[in-house]
Amino acid sequence: MLARDDMEIAGFGWQVDNATNWSWERAVPQQTTSGGETAQPGNDDPAGTGTMCWVTGAAAGASAGTNDVDGVTALTSPVFRASGFPHLALEYARWYADLPGSATDDQLLVQVSNNGGAAWTTLETTANANSWRTQAFDLESVLPLTDQMRLRITASDNPNNSLCEALVDSVVLRTFSELPTLGEWGSTGAGATARLFVDGPTSVSWRIRMSTQAGPGVPTSGTAGLLYLTGTIVDVASGATAASGRAETPWTVPSGTTLYLQAILDEGGPRAAWSNLLTVIVQ
Repeated sequence: MLARDDMEIAGFGWQVDNATNWSWERAVPQQTTSGGETAQPGNDDPAGTGTMCWVTGAAAGASAGTNDVDGVTALTSPVFRASGFPHLALEYARWYADLPGSATDDQLLVQVSNNGGAAWTTLETTANANSWRTQAFDLESVLPLTDQMRLRITASDNPNNSLCEALVDSVVLRTFSELPTLGEWGSTGAGATARLFVDGPTSVSWRIRMSTQAGPGVPTSGTAGLLYLTGTIVDVASGATAASGRAETPWTVPSGTTLYLQAILDEGGPRAAWSNLLTVIVQ
């Protein structure tokens, strides 16, 4: 797993483009119903964790239509980095209601970009589907993987003639690798708080290291993989992987232009290995 966002922690680089009325917000949704159908559920992704998600107007209001979307609102993820991996799976849970169910002029649009948002490729569109559904896509089959990947979810009630609610939760990025992986999720602005994700052998030590320089990679004695970091190398965080082989840690992005990070797992042990090289461009 390269990254996971259960929406329980604020920030992390998500951006909202506002609608005329009730845009995306990170909150605990309150249930609304109309004509015997649920427009907005009273819970986040039931297969996920916590209570919060991104939702278009979380409060129930005086009626089901009080806080629904009027117009168009877009939710755009932070940049995620995928170059060097042959495979990247994206998974997310979503809800979209466009009531009455016979409405056909609105949709939830999910897109992905590999150039930071300059151009977008559609992953899916859905009309009314007022239930939580988990969707998964192999992004390498959609467009080339780069270090400038982004996800965008757009909810529309345009023209404003129906009851529209959307929710998104449990965003996960996964890849396949014989070596440990290191991923980052969140804003890369200097001083921002992001999260770093380590995935590898179970119940072993890990240490994340960082430099402002990187090379082609060299072997190190007794350790699988290659060391790419050069120059002055500093430690960022350390710990031990769980029984799942995973670990995550908050990270305050330091100032700079381009930062290079790499994790080493089970250092000095029988399963010692370097992760992939993670390149972070500070914004």
